[in-house]
Amino acid sequence: MFGATLEKKEETIATVGHRHWSRVEFDNNAVENTIRPIALLRKNALFAGSEIGGRNWALMASVIGTCKLNGIEPYAYLTWLFEKMAAGHPRSEYDKLLPWHCPNGRFGIE
Repeated sequence: MFGATLEKKEETIATVGHRHWSRVEFDNNAVENTIRPIALLRKNALFAGSEIGGRNWALMASVIGTCKLNGIEPYAYLTWLFEKMAAGHPRSEYDKLLPWHCPNGRFGIE
């Protein structure tokens, strides 16, 4: 009798496990699509030319990545930023020039 109960329990666990695993997606495209731009940037950064070029590359990649994470189109942000700086925006208020303050180029984050 104990053996039959144990077999029934194992069968139930196998069934529950099967139902559970049938809902799990074995495809990781979402993760790959998230990581791909980072990997491409890292590969392309090998051709920065110098240490200063690599630092500038990293700075621009950081700004562009911050724009994308905040739902701002990078080109629209950089245009807005350079226009504000050229118009004489005071250095004491540079925190108001961060991407999330940009009124232009907003898009929905997917």
